[in-house]
Amino acid sequence: NELNTLNDKIDSVEHSLTNELNTLNDKIDSVEHSLTNELNTLNDKIDSVEHSLTNEINTLNDKVDSVDERLQNQITRINLNLENDISPRLQTIENCYLTTYDRYKNSTEQIEQLQLDVSVMKHVIIEHGEQLQKIS
Repeated sequence: NELNTLNDKIDSVEHSLTNELNTLNDKIDSVEHSLTNELNTLNDKIDSVEHSLTNEINTLNDKVDSVDERLQNQITRINLNLENDISPRLQTIENCYLTTYDRYKNSTEQIEQLQLDVSVMKHVIIEHGEQLQKIS
């Protein structure tokens, strides 16, 4: 009898433990399922952010490429303008100034001689003026 009672108690405890284990397994499965769902949601969000960032990076790369292309075009236009317009004009201006300088440089001696001649003529005219006044 006692063995039967003990056996019944053991069966009852075993049944109770089995129920508890099943309950724990169900809770573990539930938590595992919930965590799996959360992980999937997080993975989806990460994928979405990654996709969005990739699109933004591609857009920025396209803009940088566009700016770079425009900058290269501007540099090419500036170089062409320098080569075809500015440099020839500067050369013309330089030639003009150099020839003008050469003319003035060569005329400097003539101008000095003219000043000397005018000075001599001035003295002669003053002297002749004084002589004419004496005669009159």
